[in-house]
Amino acid sequence: AIDILKELDLSLFRKIVEERLGSYGTDPDLFVRQHIVSLLEESDFTFDSSFYSKIMDDPSDFVRQSLCEKMKFLPKKIIHELLEDPSPPVRAMALLKMNQELSFEEKCDLLKLRIEKEGDDYVLKIALKCVVDGFNDISASQKSVWMQTFKPMLSALVCSANSIPIRRKAAQTRELLWCEENELLTSTTHKLLSFLKKAPYQKEILLPSALQQGWSEDELGRLISIVAQFN
Repeated sequence: AIDILKELDLSLFRKIVEERLGSYGTDPDLFVRQHIVSLLEESDFTFDSSFYSKIMDDPSDFVRQSLCEKMKFLPKKIIHELLEDPSPPVRAMALLKMNQELSFEEKCDLLKLRIEKEGDDYVLKIALKCVVDGFNDISASQKSVWMQTFKPMLSALVCSANSIPIRRKAAQTRELLWCEENELLTSTTHKLLSFLKKAPYQKEILLPSALQQGWSEDELGRLISIVAQFN
């Protein structure tokens, strides 16, 4: 019903939004609040900026996560609050949406800061995923800055992260970047992946000489380890 109300009477819709976002009931009310957040547009927040604080004060992670979907027009202050949210799922969602919606400079700075500060393994793994996804989404001229920013951070995590799974994930991420920054490496990886997908299960196979040509044993081992990440 509230979807229709938004189309029929915007003033009444905003009045109801103000009332519902300010009252934090339990299930199923949180689903109503989450749906209301999903309906809000930039013009609604311009009309009443208190909607931001009402959502950020909501006790439900589910509701606060919905605000991440508005990343494209959120004020910097709110973006920072979402990235510092006490809930790991909210921080993770903020990272994913930030990586998709913000400018190169913004997401580079914020992602670097999050990796430096993050103490939760799940969120840190999402941040490392964003490092690879972000590299693939930026222009060629920006890739060198991205590599200079994140390669040292990945090496530091590999050597000194408290969590063994994070050390492993950082090493895998570093290898992916090594591959992604070279077109020939990327092309060979795709060919390897295609070949191995057709290989018989749990049987010894020999790589075709065409796939081995021009690569050292060390490089081939690294490429195969990268392919293994996709299986």
